[in-house]
Amino acid sequence: MTEKCNSQCKYCYEKSMKEFGDKLSEKFEFDFSTPCESEVDVLKLKKFLKQDRNPAVIFYGGEPLLNIKKIKETINNIDAEFGMQTNGKLLNLLEVNYLKKISKILFSIDGTKERTNYNRGKENYKKIIENIKKIRTQGYEGEIIARMTISQEFPDLFLQVMHLVELIKENLFQNFSNNL
Repeated sequence: MTEKCNSQCKYCYEKSMKEFGDKLSEKFEFDFSTPCESEVDVLKLKKFLKQDRNPAVIFYGGEPLLNIKKIKETINNIDAEFGMQTNGKLLNLLEVNYLKKISKILFSIDGTKERTNYNRGKENYKKIIENIKKIRTQGYEGEIIARMTISQEFPDLFLQVMHLVELIKENLFQNFSNNL
């Protein structure tokens, strides 16, 4: 949907690319002429997806919710199963009737409040949890999955995973064993 993001993750690919500066092209081959925002023609996408008996569209980015207009246009015009990978901070801006058409939402969360905020920016954890609780109370029944980024920088992976397990008990995320 977009390459733009509203988080400040310590391990963001965009930040790591910037460290190479002008020497980036010596290390990697990129096509920088590609647009930052989705230029997908939804009607062409609809025609293309008619070739698939069970089409699926996954919204991702950057942060896909920075382009809510394109998400709504896609949902309004395409008959498919929808999913989304999001940091969750803007989920409150997407109306519940659109949310209910998204069967699976993957949230970027790295464990505890302290770890998530350290990795992804101040108050990130709080906003994610608030938005998950909000969509649950609005009747969202789709899958909500935690996507964790791990790092060798911290030796407490077990603690972080166990925190997410506790959130499963609170019905914020699905039990990962049900997805296997």
